[in-house]
Amino acid sequence: MATSIIKTDEIRRLNDQVLMSDGALTSNVVFPAGHVIKVTQVKSTQIASRDTTSWVEFDSNYRITVTPTNNNTRIYLQFYFQTNTNMGSNTLFQFDIRYLVNGTLPTGGHGSADNATYGKLTSDGGTMNGNIGSRLNTHFVGRPGNGYDGNDQLTINMLGYDEPAGASRTYGLIYRRETGGSGTLYVNLSSDNNSNWGFMTPMLITATEVQL
Repeated sequence: MATSIIKTDEIRRLNDQVLMSDGALTSNVVFPAGHVIKVTQVKSTQIASRDTTSWVEFDSNYRITVTPTNNNTRIYLQFYFQTNTNMGSNTLFQFDIRYLVNGTLPTGGHGSADNATYGKLTSDGGTMNGNIGSRLNTHFVGRPGNGYDGNDQLTINMLGYDEPAGASRTYGLIYRRETGGSGTLYVNLSSDNNSNWGFMTPMLITATEVQL
C-alpha cells in the first residue's frame, strides 16, 4: 500500500498568518466556542489553620496562576479541599476567590460585584434580584456540619469563573469567621493527630480555559 507523507515546518493562511510553526499551534488559531483549550492544576500539600474575624489570605500556597492563550477565553476555577471545623457549633465562616492585584490578594469590596480593584471574578458580576441589604458577596459560607471538634471533617468545593481578557492572573483564597463565633479552621488536615480518625488530604486547584 502506498503511503503519502507531507512534511512541513510551518502552516500559513493565504494572508500569510502563521497557524502552526515547528509542530506547535500559534495564537492565530481560533478555537470554536466551548472548546477546552487548556487545563492547569495545582496540588497543595501545605497544611494551614486560621482563627480570625478579619479577611486574610488563608495561605499563599493555595494559589494557581493562569496565562490565557488569547484575549477571548473564560477561566473556570475549582478549589477542592478538606477542612477540620474545630470551632463553636454555630460559628459561620466564609471563603472568597480573588486574584492578585499589585502582588497581593485584596480583601475588601465584599459588597461589590465584578471589580478589578479588589481582584473579584467575572462570575461575581451582575446584580442579585431583590433586596440584598448588607449581605456579603462571597463564594462559600458554612458552619460546622457533622460536628465541631478536633476530628470532624467538612469538604469544600468552590467554583467560579473569570474572563481576564488575555491577562495572566494568580488566584487564591481569602477567609474569615464571624465575630460572634469562636474557633479555628484547619485546611488539609485534622487538628488532632491519631491513626483512628485523623486525616490529611492535599488541596486540588483546577483552572480550565475555555474559548468564548
